[in-house]
Amino acid sequence: MESCYDIKKIKEIEFIKKKSKISLKDIIETLYSPLDELAKNNCKTAMKYKNRIDIDTRWYNEQAKKSLEDAMIEVNSASQGLFAKIYFDNGVKKISRIAPRTNLEPELKKRPNIVYLIGNGNKQIILREARGKKADALDIKKMRFLFERKYREDINPKNIFSQRNEINKKDVCLIPEPSLILALEQIYKEGIAPRITPNLKILGKEENHIWYLRNFLPSVRDSPFNMDIAMTYSGTLRGLGLMDVMDFNEAHYCLDQKGEIVNIDPDFFCFTPHGGIIDNRDWVEFKDILNKIEKHHKISSNENKKRRKVYREIKKRMKGSTILDYFPENISSSPIFKNLSL
Repeated sequence: MESCYDIKKIKEIEFIKKKSKISLKDIIETLYSPLDELAKNNCKTAMKYKNRIDIDTRWYNEQAKKSLEDAMIEVNSASQGLFAKIYFDNGVKKISRIAPRTNLEPELKKRPNIVYLIGNGNKQIILREARGKKADALDIKKMRFLFERKYREDINPKNIFSQRNEINKKDVCLIPEPSLILALEQIYKEGIAPRITPNLKILGKEENHIWYLRNFLPSVRDSPFNMDIAMTYSGTLRGLGLMDVMDFNEAHYCLDQKGEIVNIDPDFFCFTPHGGIIDNRDWVEFKDILNKIEKHHKISSNENKKRRKVYREIKKRMKGSTILDYFPENISSSPIFKNLSL
């Protein structure tokens, strides 16, 4: 039995709360607003102790754990009466309940941005909110730690298309997920690079945020895979000038329908024109991730060659441009946004 619906065949979705239609924004608000106080307190604590290494935080972690447990009671209660009507292009209608993400850490510092649509036979698809926002204090803190003066704090992620020519060779900047996924989809369409993010279908846009559907995918931690596809993933990042070192987590890497590695949580990607920065920072961290997934695996010279071949071919196809040149100047009016929308 298939584990998820084919998102390509979905024609329309209506979201319902106690018999009334609600917006995409209201889904996140309804489910996750009980977590706001915990997230706010966690951010304050992280900033308060940002330069202290002698603080025993066990007392706080226990407090945060209890706060999360209490908040999740409200979250689960809020999910009652939430469901989606999914209409397919063949005229079939399916009803799915809307379920919250539950594998949250007590140290969370923002609302989750995914919900699950679960139908008969436990068929699942993911609704994700891609947030286009300015870097907050904690983002800036981590970027400074990782890249020091290379981090271009003055480059606003929301305006990165218009500021792209101000980025120097050794600069590093954060890039917003909505622009990133649209640029990548255009790059995939033109055959420049292999897919590193899941197939998606856009449901809507509000302000700088995009909501899209993706399939539920198996984690690489629980699936057999060969190291070639890991080299393809890493080589693709290098070829496009991308890094996901800001938010490395093995749980973010899944296998798509073709058996390729994709990142299901691309909300903290960075860009740099300098390949050496990627090799010295992102590649080193990615090898540690691979070592956690494939215990004690040492990258061979042939695997390194595979990675180099991938990024050299991509850079050749890019013809001197960068991924920032593929960012839409206006999201709503971009052809790729319209092409991917329901």
